[in-house]
Amino acid sequence: MSEDFRIPPHDLVAEQSVLGAVFISPETMTSLADELIPEDFYKPANKIVFKTMLSLFEKGEPIDATTMVSALTNQGDISNIGGINYVVELVNSTPTSKNVEHYAKLVKEKATLRKVIADLSDSLSSAYQGDVSIGEIVAKTEKSLLDISNQNAGTGFRNVADILDTHMQIVETRSQTDGFVTGLSTGFVGLDKITTGLHEGNLIILAARPAMGKTALALNVAKYVATKGRKPAVIFSLEMGAEELIERMLASEGMVPAYHLKTGNLSTDEWKRLVQAQNNLYDAPIFVDDTAGIRISEIRSNARKLAQEMGGLGVIIIDYLQLITGAKGENRQQIVSEISRELKILAKDLKVPVIALSQLSRAVEQRQDKRPMLADLRESGSIEQDADIVAFLYREAYYQKEQADSQESNNVTELILEKNRHGSLGTVKLYFHKEYTKFSSVEG
Repeated sequence: MSEDFRIPPHDLVAEQSVLGAVFISPETMTSLADELIPEDFYKPANKIVFKTMLSLFEKGEPIDATTMVSALTNQGDISNIGGINYVVELVNSTPTSKNVEHYAKLVKEKATLRKVIADLSDSLSSAYQGDVSIGEIVAKTEKSLLDISNQNAGTGFRNVADILDTHMQIVETRSQTDGFVTGLSTGFVGLDKITTGLHEGNLIILAARPAMGKTALALNVAKYVATKGRKPAVIFSLEMGAEELIERMLASEGMVPAYHLKTGNLSTDEWKRLVQAQNNLYDAPIFVDDTAGIRISEIRSNARKLAQEMGGLGVIIIDYLQLITGAKGENRQQIVSEISRELKILAKDLKVPVIALSQLSRAVEQRQDKRPMLADLRESGSIEQDADIVAFLYREAYYQKEQADSQESNNVTELILEKNRHGSLGTVKLYFHKEYTKFSSVEG
């Protein structure tokens, strides 16, 4: 038989058993209303009947043969389901409502299979027609399958006793940790004190005006996680190429001026430090994806694959959020809202902290006090809402450039935690070694 004439997956017995169970015990609609939608039913008549049941349930009206026939007649659907005889057939189709959850699960499973087939068929059609790029086809297919997976992955309610047991195990594990860092150390003591480290499932937004050093700070964290913590650090670089990023890491690790690396004019001592820096980084689990214009679906897919290969990830860094390509036809605010929501889902799904770099609007330049605020985030509403931590970089020397080279204190940068969902707020002072693209902690 040709694939075009295959009958989609369905279970009419299960569908009738669900509807029949509602007639026997209308209270079952309380759970069914959360589990099923009319479109989950394959037979058109069953879709209409369940939709009508939902309507009666939401109105608080009884659900029986009489009210069903009346409602179907009033909305002009009685003939569309086969008349009164079909209602009678449904009423008599199920002897008990005891197994309604089992039948509802069967209905949902068949509906999910039909959705998978429909989405894959759409992708196949696009592939045959060749009017859509392969990247878009893959991204759309992946997103569709992931959405279906997420819909079926809900855990529902958990008993408080189970949650307390799990939490007690977490606290016991934390109690065995030396010091105050219970998450992933960033290498910056002041930051770790406020955040207790980077925690899995958290979305961290690091925002600043250009040239403040946000990429340098993110790379410093990635390097520390990979070399000291020995956990995979993943960097999605939408602005710089992989070679440029690694060059920055080498400059930071070897304390070799970045300009000397670009010109190749290194002293004998700098060559030694460069070789040592390369040795330090060579076996570090650092992974860079510098695909320009990458989509959030591609980020999610690539990160998931790498997490499976590595048995988990240490940290994911996005440089930077506003450069991720969004869906066509949407305005920029909608695109950024969807991207920030997806990044939070990615953090929770892979159980890894995600650090997303973000640009600030020019509004900060118009104020006398130019320290950033949450409102300065570009398309700030959803970013602020989705983020667990929002941190800003601020350096006075940026606005006093004539003094930047003459006063060492002007290299002191403030890392301002303006939002910390799970802890306190505060400011951490860091020293920016601009020539090495490196930050270090400021004591005291």
